[in-house]
Parts: sequence; C-alpha cells; structure tokens
Amino acid sequence: MTPTPGNMEHTTFHHQTWDRIARIAAFSDVPPKEQAGTLGIPLGTIAVAPARSASVTGEQVTLLLRLYPQQGDGAVHYVAKGADQYGLFQPDGEHLTFLVTTDETHSVTVPVPEDWYETWHTVAAIYTGTAIQLVIDGSEVGTTPVSGCLRYAPGALLFGRHPFEPGNGRGVLHQFQLYDEALTPSALENALVAPPAECRINFAFDTWDSFTGVVTAPPAPHGSTPSPQWQEALMAWQATTAELNQASLSCQVPPDVPWDKSTADWEIWRDGEVVQSGTCAVEWDQDARRVSLQPGYALPPAQAGTEHWLNLYFQRDAVPVACKQFLLPTDTAPAPGPVANSLASIDIHEKDNVGYFKGANFTLEIDLPTATIISWEIDGEQLLELGPIHQLWRAPTHTELGGNDALATRWSVAGFAENMMGVTAMEALQDMPSRVTMQFKGLIIRRDSEILFEVARDYIVHGDGEVVLRQTLTPKMALPPLGRIGLEIRLPNDMTQVSWYGRGPEGLFDDSRAWDRVALYDCREMPSWSSSGWPTEQGHKRDVRWLTLRNAGGRGLFIGSHVPFGATVSPYSTFQITEALHGDCLTPDSAITVHVDSQFPGPDTTATPLDSPIFTELRMRGLLPEDEAPGNFLKRGIPEVDGAAND
Repeated sequence: MTPTPGNMEHTTFHHQTWDRIARIAAFSDVPPKEQAGTLGIPLGTIAVAPARSASVTGEQVTLLLRLYPQQGDGAVHYVAKGADQYGLFQPDGEHLTFLVTTDETHSVTVPVPEDWYETWHTVAAIYTGTAIQLVIDGSEVGTTPVSGCLRYAPGALLFGRHPFEPGNGRGVLHQFQLYDEALTPSALENALVAPPAECRINFAFDTWDSFTGVVTAPPAPHGSTPSPQWQEALMAWQATTAELNQASLSCQVPPDVPWDKSTADWEIWRDGEVVQSGTCAVEWDQDARRVSLQPGYALPPAQAGTEHWLNLYFQRDAVPVACKQFLLPTDTAPAPGPVANSLASIDIHEKDNVGYFKGANFTLEIDLPTATIISWEIDGEQLLELGPIHQLWRAPTHTELGGNDALATRWSVAGFAENMMGVTAMEALQDMPSRVTMQFKGLIIRRDSEILFEVARDYIVHGDGEVVLRQTLTPKMALPPLGRIGLEIRLPNDMTQVSWYGRGPEGLFDDSRAWDRVALYDCREMPSWSSSGWPTEQGHKRDVRWLTLRNAGGRGLFIGSHVPFGATVSPYSTFQITEALHGDCLTPDSAITVHVDSQFPGPDTTATPLDSPIFTELRMRGLLPEDEAPGNFLKRGIPEVDGAAND
C-alpha cells in the first residue's frame, strides 16, 4: 500500500484529552502551547479515537472552531471527516472552503479576511438542509444552496489533515465543537462557552494527560513458512478422487522450479491428531515438468461427521520449500441427532415485544421487531449480548477509499453502512414440548426506504440448548460487489479464549497466507494493530467448520455449520476499525465482535455482484467447562423426531 500524507506515518502519542460531551479521546505527540495568550494544539499533530458522534448523516450539521491560522504554502486542512463527509480547509493561502457530501460533494469557498493569519478567529461552518454557510467572527461570508442527507464516508474525524489529500494543517486549534443541528446566529454567540444541547462533540485543547499507546505485535503465523516461488507452483494442484484413493499423486509445475533432490513428509490428520505419517521420494520428470509421489498411507475408514486430511511437506536438500493439503474422500455425513421429543421441555412466553425461552439450564430472549437475540444465559451466565444481526460492511483498506468510484464509496452509496432490518411477519410454532420454532419475515431497508434484501430468518430452539439459525437473504436491487455478507454477534468482552476448526490464522490478503491449512487452532490473544498504517480487519479465518469463544471459567458459545464459513473475532467493533486513523487510537470495545460471513472476498479482490439468494444455517449452543471436544456437536445432526430427519 502506498503511504499517503497525513495518515500513514509512524506516530507515538504521549498526550491525550477527552471531549466534554461524548468522552471521546484525542491524542497528540506534542503538549499544548500558548499562542497569543490562548492555549491550543498545533494542527497536524492530533488524532481522534473512533467516534460515532462524529458521523453526522442527517440534514444539518455545524462545525464550530476557535482557530489560530498560520501562513504556509499549498493546501491547509483544518477539519476532515473521512473521505469528504464534511470538511473545512484552505485550498490555497487566499481562500477558505467548507464542503459536505450529500448526493455529491458540494462546497462554498470565500476569500479569507485581511487579518486571517496570526490572529484567533471563531469559524462556523453550517449546513442548514437547504444551504451551506461560512461564518467568521460572527459575520456570514459565504453561502450556497445544498439539500439532502449527508452521506456516510468511512474514516476518522481529523484535525489538521485529510485521509487522501496532501497538506497538513498550519496553525493552532483551541476548541472544536460538532452539532447535528444548524446553529442560529444567536446560538453561535455563546456556544463555545455554553454549548447547546445539540452539541455532540466538544474538544477544548488546553489540557492534556500523559499518555503512551501500548501496542503488542500480532502473533506469528502458525507453522512453517514455505518459499513463495515453490508454493505458487502448487497452487493449482487438484488431486483427483482416484489419485487420493490409490495414494498416487502427480502435478505439473513450472519449469523454473527444480524438483530434483526433493522429498516429501506426509501425514493423515483427523480431529487434531496425526493418525498416519511417513516420508516418500519425489519423482521429477523435467521434460514433462511433472512431479509424482506415492505416500504410503492407507485410506482411513469413514467416520460419521469426520474429515481426514492429507498434509504434504516438501523439502529440497533438507530445506522446507512447499506444503499442500488435500481432503481425503471419506464419508463425512453426520450421525443421526438425538431424539427431539426425549429432550427437556422449553417454556415460552412473550412480553413487551420480547420472546422468552427457558430450558433446563438456559434462557434465551429474542427481540421480536428485529428478530435478534438480545440475551442468552447458561446457568445464569451471559453468553451473548446481541445478535446475530446482518452485516454488509467491512472496514475498507486504504486503497478501497477515496473518490466516487472507490469501492467503499459505492458501499456507502448503496446503504451498506446505514440500514436496518424490520420484521413484517412472524410466527411461533411449538410442535412438541422440547422444540420451538420462531419464523420471521422481514426487510433490510436503507435510509431512503429502498429495500436492499428480503429476509427469511428462523430460530429453532431445542431442549438440549442448541439453537439452529436458518436465514435466506434475497437481494431486491442491483448492488455493487460486497466486501462481506454475513452476520455479526457481540459477546461479553471476557470471552477471549478462541478456538476454531478451519484455516488460519493468517491475514486478509491472499499473498499474506503462506499456508493456512485446515486444522485446529487456539488463540489466547486478540488482534492488535501497529501505530503505523491504516487499520483494517485482522485475523480472518477461512473455511471454518466451528468456532468457540470462552471466558476464563470455560463457559462460552459454540458456532458451527456443515457449510464452511468465514469468521473474524475482534476486541474492536467494525465501526471503530473503519473510523480509526492509527492503530494506537483504538481502545477495546465493551464487547467482543464476531463476524460469521457467508461471503468474504477480502480486500483488493474482485468480488462478484450479488444477484441470487444467500442461505445460511448456523448451529449455536452454550458451552460448559466440561465440553472439551466441541467439534463433536457437528458429528451428529440436529435433534430428530422419532428417528426421522427434522427439516
């Protein structure tokens, strides 16, 4: 990724302060300085923590600043929210511009006053819903007609810089206020001293606390690191069923990768254990550019719900050079599930638009207007704080931001960042004491009331504590390529012990995955970000069969599916990562955020536009400390009725 002025440089913050309204932190690497009798912070040295309050997307906004401009060459940025959601800057030394983006970017530009530089000024930039205005020291100096709601733009609230445009701020900032209303002239007079109730953010940059950001390095990739040249030679290798049955494999490879003097270690892997292993020679036909080998394994007998994997580790002159993994053709169909009508009964009732479900050792609460679980307890301990909710937004990379054609802009225009699900119909079915099905029909609607998706979501609650979620999303309009489509779950922030069966734990980019084989993984540390670089989502896990999150006491949540899914687990919300300017501006959220994605093409890849329904089925259940082998839950089907498959 190419460094961009103002946001990619390494920064070590030593000071922090908090705004007086929403308690949002701002960080700086310099202390306050006195300028003409007033304390403030030099522009271009301030970073602001992710703040929902900064993302005003209504039909009015006011930016109010106490500012000491200083002369310089080129553009000077004072305030920028993301990629031009709103901003205040000087395009040159003679003019001041205020911009907002509704259906498109609009701006008003005025000449700066004769006494503009080296003097304190009060500047108000106002969007009234019908016009944008600039007011300097109480006098309106420019206006232009504008209408519509402000469009969300990913990225932080910035002082003295812009996420994409060159030119840092010059001058000193004493105070900044943000309103989701258009302040009147009379309200502006005393707002800096006594802000009206509409004030969302109120920074006074006159006092700072000592602060040093602490950032730990992310864990090292699992396993050996193969040679990129050799690994690329094996990427397209697809062994046939006959080859795997006969333990006789071959692959055509590029001529510039010599395979003579090569050997291969092999192993058969099942449920975290190696059940067979050995070493074999690698035959290299240079003329045909073909590698052949015959591992000496015997095809394992099929076990219900169990996968067997062949792992190959290639060496040349005793140096590891490449790895390859194949799923062996053994039957993986799960065993029959327990008999549903033999399980414990479930009590259900409804009150104040909440559905309550009580089993032998669990309680579940579902918000009926949104079809969302709002509480799930096992033995009185909370497992889930909110979810699953639909999620169409992924924190964009820097290369996906900026400009009307940028992918993140297209996501914003399509309404992926601001939408809601509303239930249009629901029905509760309890066909036996131990099983309840809640059926919901609904719509995902963006802010302009256009329908993005039709939703069919069912929760099937069983007496043994298992909850099966089945959901179908049907797109109702043309959509740009999605960065993700899936479900988001928020868990208590003590559930930091993560295990999963799938691929990982590498990065989001394909070229950062040296070899993320399917295996069992454990993680005891949440992802972290360095202070340099644009924060993006980390720790994506592909082809996940099941995922568990537990607290120190061993209680937690199991999420599994017979159709592999993508997953991310983060101590930061999607919004925080989207809005952060630097990694060390991030502070852990009040909950752990888990994404379960049906589609996740990853950053800087070409995603296929969504034009067909997306079906998701998840099996979820609470975990007790004695549940040591959660993968066994997927080795059997969901509870059945008198031995007949339960559909």
